[in-house]
Amino acid sequence: MKAIVLTCDKYIKFADHMIYTYQKLWPSNPFTFRVPYDNYPENLAKYGDKVELIPMDCSKIRDTVLNLLKDLPDEEWIYWCMDDRYLIRIQEEAANDIYNFVINNTESDLLTVLCLRHLKGGYFKSDKFIQEGVKILTPKKQVVLRETVFSQADTLPDVWAHQFMKVKALRRIFEGFPDRPFVAKEMDSFRITKLVGERQLIVDKNIAVYGESTSRGEITENCAASFKRWGMELPTNMNVSKTYQVVGELPYQLLGLKITPPARVKQFLTDVTRWYWRNV
Repeated sequence: MKAIVLTCDKYIKFADHMIYTYQKLWPSNPFTFRVPYDNYPENLAKYGDKVELIPMDCSKIRDTVLNLLKDLPDEEWIYWCMDDRYLIRIQEEAANDIYNFVINNTESDLLTVLCLRHLKGGYFKSDKFIQEGVKILTPKKQVVLRETVFSQADTLPDVWAHQFMKVKALRRIFEGFPDRPFVAKEMDSFRITKLVGERQLIVDKNIAVYGESTSRGEITENCAASFKRWGMELPTNMNVSKTYQVVGELPYQLLGLKITPPARVKQFLTDVTRWYWRNV
């Protein structure tokens, strides 16, 4: 499966870091990461055929994405993964089961499948935007998928999260954007449209934790820590902020048991983690 990576030369180290986390934390991932570039990124050669490098002018975000998609048919499934997020944890068997569900699904009206359900923020922190009674089991029954109420709307939320998506959905999104240079932050204000009746599925229970790579033009503290964790060199053209942005939660595993610590304990563990990576 093609994984479509939105990046450019300035942020290529973040794309490298994102791909690296997938390779380490989801080693059985089925993706070939399709990466655009202006100047050949030597640091990505280490991935071999897991990365497909596409030379192009990356100055316009809209054109970059459309060029990455231009040879792909509308009904093909892809994995959409911008360089500004990266993996922290994932339930690998569940993720593979969702992939198997996706590649065997031939319903033209199914557009996206989200692996992240963030219960502390966003549309899906409660069941308010989940359709009642609609539950779909993945092939090995690892995951329950729910349909969102946006199936009956003409908008599509959470499109910047890493997710499985039909080519036609991503192509339509970027074809609808202005044909001019714009920065990534502007995309939050652009209208994301779809046809009424086109469906979006989301996991009933979260299976992954992601980190945000940048915030307001600076590297997040959590992303800098992840670079250190994996022995990667931080970009030198950006400062590291004190912003800490991690989305999604998973229970901890101890002796085969799943444990969800109380909020105070989770905050303590986060504080200890932040202190450690600041000082190593």
